[in-house]
Amino acid sequence: LAGLCTTLFWVLSIPPFEFAEAAYIAFVPLLLWLYTRPGRGLCALVAVGTGWLAWLAILIWLRHVTLFGTVALSGILAGIFAVWLFLVRWILPRVADRSFVVRAVAFAGLAGAWVVLEWVLTWFFWGFPWAPISLSQWERPVVLQIAAWTGAYGVSFLLIYFNFCIAQTLRN
Repeated sequence: LAGLCTTLFWVLSIPPFEFAEAAYIAFVPLLLWLYTRPGRGLCALVAVGTGWLAWLAILIWLRHVTLFGTVALSGILAGIFAVWLFLVRWILPRVADRSFVVRAVAFAGLAGAWVVLEWVLTWFFWGFPWAPISLSQWERPVVLQIAAWTGAYGVSFLLIYFNFCIAQTLRN
């Protein structure tokens, strides 16, 4: 259920749906679930399933070029998402009850890891910068002001960090 909710919010935040506010809570269901310390097998299944469904929906327009390529590319991107989610699974429960400063630094590191993976995608398969989470904010000039100094990666960092803060607040 957490994976399906995350998929729904993630997909709704990206054009053509343009419900940009969904990006602020898109990963909260999965993050709350990860606080429960799920097993590795279940986490892998949810991570790959969530990533694959989300990327398939986001990149469905590629079916006009190649259906197999769309499905395969979504699977590869799901694997990359799973790497990030396993990192979160490893760190999040360890910092959940620590001090504010420790949590803030951990959340910044995990949001930074998301940004690094988005950056890696620009090199993967000769460049694949499509649909970073920052794309969801393309019509929100107030949020985009940070992009003047950090680029789209700063917006992505802000969104993922905010998701961690909301999840921690709801957990408490």
